[in-house]
Amino acid sequence: MKTIKLHLNTLLIPVFAVLCLLSSPAIRAVEVDIYQSMESASSGDLLTSDSMNSSSYGGCGDVTATWEFRFEDLNHMWVSDQHTRQLPGQVIVDGVDYNSPGYRSWRFRNKEENHYVRVNFGTNPWGAPDHDRMTVAGYFTTLQTDTFSNTHDNIEVGGTQSFGVLQTVGHTGDDPPYIRAHSCTEGWVTTLSPTVIKVLPGKTYWVNLHYDGPEGLVKVAVFDPDDAWSQVGETAIAESVPESAVRSYAHFGRCSPHGDWPDNETSSYLDHIMIDFTNGAFPLLPDIALQTPTYWVSPTGQSSWEDAKSATPLNGTSCCSLETANANAVPGDTIYLRSGTYDSGAYIRPNNSGVSEEERIIYSSYNDEEVTISGASYGIYLHRKSFITVNGINFFSMRRFMRIYAGHYNTISHCDFDTRSPSSGDWVGALIADDYNDSTPASENSTHNWVHHCTFYRWVYGDYDEHRGALLDIGSSQHPGPVDESYYNLVEDSVFAYGGHHTLGVYSKYNVIRNNYFHNETNPDNWNYEGYRATLTEGPSAGHCLYEGNRFGWAGASGMALRSPNNIFRYNSFYHTGSGGIQVVANRPGVDYADHNHIYGNNFFHCGYLAEYSGFQGGIYFCDWGGQPPVGNVIKNSIFYDNNGGTILYNDGVAPQIVENNWEDNDIDPGFVDLSGDDPDDPTLPDLHLNPGSPAEDQGTWLTTITSAGASGTVFAVEDAGYFVDGWEIVRGDLIQLDGQSARVRIIDVNYATNTITVEGSVTWTQGLGVSLAYHGSAPDQGAHEITPSGSDTELPSTPQDLSATAVSESQIDTSWVGSTDNIGVTGYRVSRDGDEIATTTSLTYSDTGLTTGTTYTYTVTAYDAAGNQSTPSDPASATTEGPSALIFQDGFESGDTSAWSGITP
Repeated sequence: MKTIKLHLNTLLIPVFAVLCLLSSPAIRAVEVDIYQSMESASSGDLLTSDSMNSSSYGGCGDVTATWEFRFEDLNHMWVSDQHTRQLPGQVIVDGVDYNSPGYRSWRFRNKEENHYVRVNFGTNPWGAPDHDRMTVAGYFTTLQTDTFSNTHDNIEVGGTQSFGVLQTVGHTGDDPPYIRAHSCTEGWVTTLSPTVIKVLPGKTYWVNLHYDGPEGLVKVAVFDPDDAWSQVGETAIAESVPESAVRSYAHFGRCSPHGDWPDNETSSYLDHIMIDFTNGAFPLLPDIALQTPTYWVSPTGQSSWEDAKSATPLNGTSCCSLETANANAVPGDTIYLRSGTYDSGAYIRPNNSGVSEEERIIYSSYNDEEVTISGASYGIYLHRKSFITVNGINFFSMRRFMRIYAGHYNTISHCDFDTRSPSSGDWVGALIADDYNDSTPASENSTHNWVHHCTFYRWVYGDYDEHRGALLDIGSSQHPGPVDESYYNLVEDSVFAYGGHHTLGVYSKYNVIRNNYFHNETNPDNWNYEGYRATLTEGPSAGHCLYEGNRFGWAGASGMALRSPNNIFRYNSFYHTGSGGIQVVANRPGVDYADHNHIYGNNFFHCGYLAEYSGFQGGIYFCDWGGQPPVGNVIKNSIFYDNNGGTILYNDGVAPQIVENNWEDNDIDPGFVDLSGDDPDDPTLPDLHLNPGSPAEDQGTWLTTITSAGASGTVFAVEDAGYFVDGWEIVRGDLIQLDGQSARVRIIDVNYATNTITVEGSVTWTQGLGVSLAYHGSAPDQGAHEITPSGSDTELPSTPQDLSATAVSESQIDTSWVGSTDNIGVTGYRVSRDGDEIATTTSLTYSDTGLTTGTTYTYTVTAYDAAGNQSTPSDPASATTEGPSALIFQDGFESGDTSAWSGITP
């Protein structure tokens, strides 16, 4: 039975798995999990929900379970409707049936006596004393009780007068909570393990409760998934009594009478619960060695798919072929390619798609070995495939480097794409675009793909002066044609060289292109092809993209052919380009037009020296080739030096644009660090950083000003929000700074229609106050690189961790967190409730008072230092003040996100 990848970052989701018992001795362990199934090395295959619902599996017939919910007050219990599998057994709470589509997650808090969920499986079919063993295991997030007062979180198995209990006990003062084994004799005389296992409040562990009737023992063991599954403390053992009439059930909650202590917060979460009662394997653990299914591929692989699976490396014929991997890989699989050249015509083309970040299909070179796929029709082909990762593979002499059609959340990393095959007739080497078979639905476009640390090299063909070919296009360049909404793609930290016509073409919106190096010079040694511009953006679906931190050098023509609106170009360097660093052109009315772009904080050095026509020279030049001249473009805070023909040129009657506060002394060096270098393959020279003391230092101006009336808060309007981004779902939002203030805050939302900005921390402003990206000194510097003073503090504090929120009364919630670190020192913390900052504090706790009874509040905490650097907010935490609650359905209790749970109240 196939295992599915287990990711520890899902463990804090408050999900109970469903337990049931099959009446066949061949089936030794049963686990049903909302998300995935696992294998246990100690007890064999575990069953999936599909297996359990089968009418013929193992000859067991239909599988059912009886559920009991022992809660007098349903305000202390929540049931999820987020999960879609239909699992065995009928769940009815207060007359409401939660069986469609599969309500099987719950969490409870402030438990009173005998508040529990009980799952009954009927009488043990084996019945003999030597089978009276049961092990229950799963991920367990410990309680956060301040005083224990017998308010325990329990798991219980066994019979009516002898049973085994895993019991967590709260903490007082500096004493941590602990877990212990507990049982009773026939006369209800309590036995407790002399050993207790100390744990951290709120942390997730893998726990085992083992009831051994024949041996008269109850054993409890705890393991730490975050520490290589090492055991925490020693196994806790308590005495029990053999009992032949063991009943098959499990309790979760306040399983036994210990008195009512509902004021103590003992919220508990369990996840991935497994049960084994046939051989009672102890401990019952996930298959650690194979928790990530790993398969091995080699150029000479001959094995079957199952035989190519191994926790240790395979090579040669012991591996399978790449074709076999493509045919069989499913979500959660990792495929390692061993070194060598794959020249059989196979390429990366999985039959199946991944389903989530946690359940990807991963292709990777093993241990940085040299892996080359050569001469195939494609290097990578993903048609309607998502959550695929390809890492560390070389693709050489391909008919097509890569195609992603209608693919989402794919990652291409550390790959080299080199040389167009002479047999290729394709214009572009790599393409991320709309599904060519479907002309309308947005879902058939390609979004949220990530290309990083790759090299795209030599996709150029044709005779000299034809400048044909492109290395990577995003979106479709066809017009007329279908609208291509291939938005929200990220390309970063990559090198693009020798594309012929261009190296990167962007034909869609909301993409981020950052920290790349583009060069496309003419006639490298022994070539007969002409390099042309470095990049371009055009088309009816283009615009609203961010180009940041890139180097555009050594192009035969311009560094960028800008033919779309509302883009942001900032902190880029354009140098040694044949024509102007940026060509701003209206090409086709309503199709290719370049209006309202924000070009600020860039460097333009030695551009335009190959262009014979003077209008195509300069640092930037504007043209109107289609009757819709560019308007409203902003050029600000940039440096122009040593550009042929001047700084900013206008052709074809284009009116001057908005040009403010640039270094336009074209004959005066602004103090660049090093202007040498003549090797296009060297991305470090020229070095266009500024030397300290540069005349461009602190000479930048504010990007825009605040138009809202003076106030404090997190939302304000500005004159022009087009300078900023909120991350567009793929990167972090901008870090901004207000005139005269050292504090920096992160943008979390930009409304371009209303010019409104929302930031994550409260700020104070006056109308007309300047707004810029974060800077050093008295004002921003001109150019692409801010001078960082020696010893200046630019490092953000780390994010506060393990934020918890606990309701202590009808009007008060206490919060606490683990403190942040900083290179200089943390000054304090900002506490926000439901998105609004409510307090600053220097401590690691905060009590929020004056709240409404029976209301849920969500908190985040942000750290800041003396330099005004502010961390990202903590993960949210939520709590509900005591009193009546309108909902018994919530989710994300540990994260504060309640959007996934039903609002239906029985």
